[in-house]
Amino acid sequence: MMFTNKSLKFRTCLVVLSMMSFLIQTAVSEDDFDYEKQREELKKARDAAKPWFLRNLEIGGTKIPISPVTGLIFSVLFINLFNIMFASLWAEAAHILIEDPSSNTKKMLEAMKKDIDDDYKRFGDYAAKYSQCPSKKVKGDLGRFKSGDMAPPFDKLVFNPKSPLETTLGPVQTQFGWHLIFIRARSKL
Repeated sequence: MMFTNKSLKFRTCLVVLSMMSFLIQTAVSEDDFDYEKQREELKKARDAAKPWFLRNLEIGGTKIPISPVTGLIFSVLFINLFNIMFASLWAEAAHILIEDPSSNTKKMLEAMKKDIDDDYKRFGDYAAKYSQCPSKKVKGDLGRFKSGDMAPPFDKLVFNPKSPLETTLGPVQTQFGWHLIFIRARSKL
């Protein structure tokens, strides 16, 4: 480990030595262990390290009233929160797209939905035959996608926790046309 700041090197050594001292003393039998002495040594180590941990964070010559440790904790917390809220929402689905926006298309898809029922193989066969999306080559399979990747009405239906899995859903209309959707899997919120 390379140290450029002598003060940082000293403080780091002090903390490491304090930790080693604590570990060595805890290995001693309880009869020989002096709790008051240990408590005093730990207090000295904390007091020596306190100015470094409690200093203000300085960015571009501007002091921010947050310690580097607090800044690190908030950064890790923010990144984890972001991952939980956004990166973890995903679904695996297939769809049948008919680009004609008329109500006749909706009726046709409702009839298809009755024929397909909840049979994924049959859904794939219908997608290969009737879908107007390039995904028809893979039986309508869209693979895994995240929330926000699809058109809003499509997304809303797929990521609604009340929408059942392994079921033909729709028809739902987007700016691309009418869709039947089969959700194979979805991340839990």
